Amino acid sequence: MTATVTPLMDGLFYSLRDFLTSHVAVTSCRQAQQNRTAMATGNFIVMTPLGVDGLSTNAVSYQFEPDSDISTETHRRTAVWRCQLDFYGDSAQEFANIISTLYRTDYTCEWFRRSSAERNLPLITPVFATDPKQMTMINGEAQWENRWTCDVHSQIPAAVVVPQQFMTNASVSANSVDANFPPENV
Repeated sequence: MTATVTPLMDGLFYSLRDFLTSHVAVTSCRQAQQNRTAMATGNFIVMTPLGVDGLSTNAVSYQFEPDSDISTETHRRTAVWRCQLDFYGDSAQEFANIISTLYRTDYTCEWFRRSSAERNLPLITPVFATDPKQMTMINGEAQWENRWTCDVHSQIPAAVVVPQQFMTNASVSANSVDANFPPENV
């Protein structure tokens, strides 16, 4: 068994995409940094992962499986997942303002909590979002594209699971040290 990590990035992107497409009318919402993918048209969102920052030290727990050779040790910590959202299209500014404003509310925390439970998705707890900024760009056809961007910061329960061996029994015997290892005459 090799080490595993949760939550997986795909699950985080799926949860965030679900929130975004439920609150703004976009033609596409996709993960950035994908090769051989044409830029979408109309109003769309591109999500770029920026990093995962630890907020706590590790809490370690053990899972012993007596009838199996695979027992585990789990290292959990609270972390913040940062993701940049790029909004494109005629409604980019409005959509960026809607999401950055909503992401700072209890409404959004409750929305993610319900969605996570209903759809068996990783739990994302919104922390905050940066204010939207205009980041106009020139596309491949030398045309200006309307682009607004903000970063969302979300608390996630990160965990790494590794294999762990456990001792199930021990044989202990008492031996005289002097008999097995006689003292030396110096």
